[in-house]
Amino acid sequence: MAGTSDLGSPTLCRLKLRLELRALREEAGLTSSDVAKTVRWSAAKMTRLETGDGWVQPTDVEALCRLYGASAEKTELLASYALVTKTHKDEWKSKEYQQVILPGFSAWLGLENAAAHVRTYESEYVPGLLQTESYMRELLRHTRRPQEEIDRQVEIRLKRQAVLTREIDPARLSVVVNEAVLRRVLGGSELMREQLNHLANRATAANVKLQVVPFRSGFHPAMTGSFTMLSFEDAKVGPIVHIEALGSATVIDDRERVRGYEDTWADLIGTAASHDRSIRMLKQAAKEM
Repeated sequence: MAGTSDLGSPTLCRLKLRLELRALREEAGLTSSDVAKTVRWSAAKMTRLETGDGWVQPTDVEALCRLYGASAEKTELLASYALVTKTHKDEWKSKEYQQVILPGFSAWLGLENAAAHVRTYESEYVPGLLQTESYMRELLRHTRRPQEEIDRQVEIRLKRQAVLTREIDPARLSVVVNEAVLRRVLGGSELMREQLNHLANRATAANVKLQVVPFRSGFHPAMTGSFTMLSFEDAKVGPIVHIEALGSATVIDDRERVRGYEDTWADLIGTAASHDRSIRMLKQAAKEM
């Protein structure tokens, strides 16, 4: 069986397993109900296997692969994915973090940590991967959460930023922000000046690209709201979109719906100012604070 240390995070392995098992079943011309009846499983178990909900038994995967006529190599790979979901644990699944993370968001954090490319549009505030600690605390202060919970949230956000600076395969980050992000003063001029200068400095990294949508641009294709899109090295795992709303978070992996966001992103970066001009806008906004 393949070494589990090279297969990615448990969250990513669950995603790969879900996509692969569903594709094999469809190639075999079977429905989920057909499979459940054949192997004498409940419909709930089939749903869990194909939605990647929780850990998966390697023996269950092997049974499905036999039914689907998968090759020995494919069976071994998928069983390895299942083993990772069973024996490894994403850092974000720990009890201390689960108490302060929105339901479902820990799975997204696992995917973000495994992403090769993060693309994000933010309309109101600096994206989390580029926030200073002071800016984070100011944002979280307005949530009226207990100080202990705010401290834990800050810890989580700072750890997330390591995806951009890790020694091996740091993720690429492409960011588009509305000019309002530069102009909305949070926590006073000094805090915002620090944040804007930090943003400009981080945008000089080789793996970071930043663009600003100027107010003068008028209409732009992402006026309906912020979103983040993750892409992975494994071409079989298509881009995934995350949308965060008040008290909830939604992950979209339906190919047609994701394609709509890809189109929006392409239009958005065409509307936004260039990377170099955007950095000049950041520095100018910082001076004017």
